[in-house]
Amino acid sequence: MSETTNPYQAPVAPETNEPMPEKADILAFANETSPEDYYAKQWITESGTPRFKPNFAVAFVGANWLFFRKQYLAAFVFLAAEFALSFAIGYLFPEKYWSGFLAIPLLRTPLIFVANRLYLHSARQTIARCPHPQTDPEPRAAWLQKRGGTSMVGVIANIVGTMILNSGITMLPMIAK
Repeated sequence: MSETTNPYQAPVAPETNEPMPEKADILAFANETSPEDYYAKQWITESGTPRFKPNFAVAFVGANWLFFRKQYLAAFVFLAAEFALSFAIGYLFPEKYWSGFLAIPLLRTPLIFVANRLYLHSARQTIARCPHPQTDPEPRAAWLQKRGGTSMVGVIANIVGTMILNSGITMLPMIAK
């Protein structure tokens, strides 16, 4: 017996076997207005399989990109890893004052290639949790835009928090004396 496919079923991404969200949901979550926008072009394809291009903005701004895209858990994990690796490298090579900075390219390089995958995974989870049915598009889009999209609050909090943390770490030797 051969299986028949449902022509109305949402396409399935092969690496996760999760159904791809509807175009309108993707646009609302990413806070984009046109199917020609960045994430819409990457995630909504004819084949139903999303394309993932390297995200070079992450190389320059690191965790700030994750905070901007409301990926708070991933941002905190990334910051903790960057912080821990910086200390470990600095501890191993104390005579090289700049050695802790090696953590930046070591961690950001892989993030360049997985950042958009993390964002799509978050989009899929958020869209799946949406309490509004697809037959009610306006409240659904508003709910998705609120939980998706971007936020400068996280970026500013990260910058201020990093400044405070770095100031405290810099002052530790003075306090210890």
